Amino acid sequence: MASRTKIRTYDYKHIINVFIHHFIRFIPFMISFIGLAMILTINLEWISFEDTRWNNLISNLGTGLLTGGIFSVVFKIFRFFKFFSDELTSIIYEYSSLE
Repeated sequence: MASRTKIRTYDYKHIINVFIHHFIRFIPFMISFIGLAMILTINLEWISFEDTRWNNLISNLGTGLLTGGIFSVVFKIFRFFKFFSDELTSIIYEYSSLE
């Protein structure tokens, strides 16, 4: 009975690789993206125009970028935890099927 069931021995390595791929490579991009959005949202002196319509446009663009960046980070975290829980569930199921 136990010979038919194969246990994956690479599960923890796969989870670590997914963590590295999704977070470590993603962090510098999000820091620069949120930094740009904060600069546009704060609307520094050198960005200010005489016309208030341009100021409002730039401020709204920065607010949109900042909101989008925050939502994408939250979405990425939830997606990773869903993947992690699915992998953990499959590992537990495989080990419990051996008994």
